[in-house]
Formats: sequence, structure tokens, C-alpha cells
Amino acid sequence: MSSILGNADSNDGSVFPKLLTLAAVVTFLLLGWWQIERLQWKTAIIEKLQNVKPGSGMPIAEYIVNNAHKKDPLLYQHVNFSGEYDFANEMVLGPRSLNGKAGYHILTPLTLANSNNVIMVNRGWIEQLDYENLASQQIINAEGITRNSGDKNMFTPDNSLEHKALYYIDLPEIAAHLKKLPQYQNKNFPDFYVVYQNPASVGKPVPYNMLNSISNNHLGYAITWFSLAISALLLYMYCFRGSKNSHDRRIKKTR
Repeated sequence: MSSILGNADSNDGSVFPKLLTLAAVVTFLLLGWWQIERLQWKTAIIEKLQNVKPGSGMPIAEYIVNNAHKKDPLLYQHVNFSGEYDFANEMVLGPRSLNGKAGYHILTPLTLANSNNVIMVNRGWIEQLDYENLASQQIINAEGITRNSGDKNMFTPDNSLEHKALYYIDLPEIAAHLKKLPQYQNKNFPDFYVVYQNPASVGKPVPYNMLNSISNNHLGYAITWFSLAISALLLYMYCFRGSKNSHDRRIKKTR
């Protein structure tokens, strides 16, 4: 009798590790599939940027209307825009590197022409805080790619808007700060910013090349997760077979 109970106890004790291993297999498979979806999404973005042709962007007024009632605006959209820069209230985002050199991105408020909307424009990269001889054309007609706020991780410092220093882009936070200024109190701030694109541009800031900045490593990540799922499944099969053989041997001994 005690032998039979001992076998039952041993059998029950192996259930939890098996369930845990199966849960790991399912989790790894889901993460692998998520990376496949991310791969498809990122590939579509890269193809979209590769097909960008100068002068073919959507007018920014049309873009704003199309996305006015959407929770998440359509990102990586090529747009044409015109308006007036406010250099007095531009901010630096960083640190950011370019070709191994440390520097910052310049984000400048721009009031759109014939509009009550203000957008932030990433004008490009400068080395360290080299403000000398920056492009200073105040009224522009340009092209760019739309982006949204960035994520802040646990290691990212808080933005210091009083010192015009950004460590990540939080558009609602930037809008709330600018609305304290008289000239922006009655302005609208759409929930996107524009990365200025002009490969032929010379001087400073250096335009931020969106296409070169996008990495697509999701296939490698997917393979890693699927490999872990297979490894966990093999471990499960090995443990199950081992426990089954052990259980069968114990039964034979009790006969």
C-alpha cells in the first residue's frame, strides 16, 4: 500500500515541471510569432521609405485631417509641409551619434502656414552642441517623415524642458511646455512630429536619414524564440519519457 502511495506522490510531483515546461513552449512560440509580425511590419516600413520620391509627399494639412480622430496616427508617412520655425524655442535631443561621433538632434517648433497647428520638426544632427552656422532660414517649404512619441525606459532620465534638453520625445509634454508661452496658448499640437528629409542638404544640422536608421533584426529574434520553444519541447519529451520509464519500472517491482 505504501509503495502504491509512494508512486502516486512521485507521479504528482512531476506534474508541475511538465506544466511549467509546456507553458514555456507556448510562451516562446507566441514571442516568436510576435517577432514575425514585427518583421512584416518593419519590412513594410522599409519598402515604404525606399519608394519615397522627392515632391511626392502628402500635403501635411491632408495628413492632419486624415488622422484627426485616430488614436495612433499613420506613421512613417512622407509629407510636404511649409511654415515658420521658432528657433528661440528649439530643443536638443540626445545624446545621439552619427558616424561614431557624439552629438544631438535639433527639434524646432514650426507653425504651419495658413494653419493654427504647430508641429515639432527634427531638423537633424549636430556634433556636440555646435550651434555655430546652423541653417537659419525661418520660413521653409520642405519634406519629411512623420513619427510619434518615443518610449521612455527605466534608465532614461526625465526631460528638462526648462533647459530645452530632451532625452526622449514626449509630444504631450512638449506641447504642455510650449503652451505656457503666450504665442502658443491658442495653438493646436498634433500628436506627431516630422523628421526633415533632404539628402542634398549641406551644412548643419545634418538631416536624419530615416531609412538608414531603421534596423530589422526581427527574423533573428524569431529564430531565437522558436529555437527555445523546440529546446523546451525536447526537454519536456525527455523528462516525460524518463518519468514514464521510471514509473513503469516501479510498477514492475511491486508486482
